[in-house]
Amino acid sequence: MKKLYSILAAAALTFVGVVGASTGAEAHTPSVSSSCDGLNVDLKYYTPGTPAVEAIPGTPDTTKVVIDTAASDETIIDSAAVDKWYSWTGGPSDTHPFPSESWQPDNGNHNGFDQSPGLIQRDKGESGRSDFFYHEVSAAITHVQHHDAVTHEEIVPGTPGTPGTPGTTNTVTVIIDGATIVDAESFGSTYQHLFTYGDPTVEHTYKVKVRAWDDPQGEHGWSINFTGTQGVCQLPPPPTQYSATCTTLSGTVTLTDESFDGDVLTLDVPGGWAESTYALPIPAGKTLADVGTSLNIDASPIQYVGLHIHTPEGTIVYEEEPSYGGKVWSNSAWDGVSAGLGYPAFGTIAEFITLNGDVPVTGIDILYTSPDESSTEVTSVSIDCTTFVFRDKAVVIPPDDEPTPTPTPTETTPTPTPTETTPVPVSNPVPSSTPTPVAAQTITPSQPLASTGSEAGWYLLGGIVLVGLGTGLTLARRRYSSQP
Repeated sequence: MKKLYSILAAAALTFVGVVGASTGAEAHTPSVSSSCDGLNVDLKYYTPGTPAVEAIPGTPDTTKVVIDTAASDETIIDSAAVDKWYSWTGGPSDTHPFPSESWQPDNGNHNGFDQSPGLIQRDKGESGRSDFFYHEVSAAITHVQHHDAVTHEEIVPGTPGTPGTPGTTNTVTVIIDGATIVDAESFGSTYQHLFTYGDPTVEHTYKVKVRAWDDPQGEHGWSINFTGTQGVCQLPPPPTQYSATCTTLSGTVTLTDESFDGDVLTLDVPGGWAESTYALPIPAGKTLADVGTSLNIDASPIQYVGLHIHTPEGTIVYEEEPSYGGKVWSNSAWDGVSAGLGYPAFGTIAEFITLNGDVPVTGIDILYTSPDESSTEVTSVSIDCTTFVFRDKAVVIPPDDEPTPTPTPTETTPTPTPTETTPVPVSNPVPSSTPTPVAAQTITPSQPLASTGSEAGWYLLGGIVLVGLGTGLTLARRRYSSQP
């Protein structure tokens, strides 16, 4: 039997232990977990706080006046009222002056007589000359004397105040990517919320601060901080990559302007890194990919001469600087282009185009600058799949639909003279995007671009030959004529 009792006692202790462990597990259980679904904050079995109690202010001691003797008014009689009767003792007389010695007090009953004050005749007969009463009546003379109240002060004790007590509460603060989402929000015994992250293609950091009112220092682990990082949940789509529209030059555009010096563009600067520019006539709608990868500058001197490609994202500059090795630079950062040589972006034009080929080109300038007063002569530049050359007047070549007359080498054949045409400046020549060989023509505003091809070359060569033959015949004729 004792053994049975021992077994039952051990079982009872085991059961108590299990219950105790369960109770402990259910007290203040903070849990924070992160996944691609979001940040899950789950706080359970916390002790609810208590509401704040407002303080009740006390009242101070006061004094009160106690009346020992009330204030009063006392009537003091200075002269008592008079109501006396007198009888005449002066014998018969026609006059009865009062007061006089002829009157004596009369204390008899006078009810049957006139009660009016003054002289009253008792008998109207002969004897009435001596039978009179005198009724003396006068009011009392008084005055009022005031007596102040007799008082003393007594202290009336005040009431003591009731001190207030601050409330207690549990709070939770949630910070995601440095932004406070929940700031010290109060909760009772439980708090559960799933906070979703933003962009799934990037990492996210989080911090959760739990403060239990009954564990202000965190000694029990109920007040605790959780920090962590949620990794990338979804790979971003690969960026669109672009290729240059062209990698070789497809044609030549001759720009004409009276300001050109023969076949060069001269740019002058006064020094101090002042700039002189010439805008190339690039059609609207061009993108960075249309710039191509064939960039070249032919200028003397070549230092500080650059092709400046303007875009909304920043300007890209190409210079024939040997240390650049054919690369371009920009003072703006560009996607896919590394920094270098002190520039935020430094690389080949192809590297700029790869991730930025759709960026619009708003203009292309030839720019010259120098610390000293100087000038440079630009013979040609290559960009936008085109070589640009300069002429101070238009080049005239007969169109391919008009036959070129062939001079006959005789004495009577006049020397053919090439027709001279006034050069027309081109304000906005548009290079042809397709290198179709055509005969070169004079560049005019209605014909902004002359593309030279194989047929145009033959016509040009034929014209030169004809001019040479004509000149030779003329010289021979002059020599023949000069002979005796």
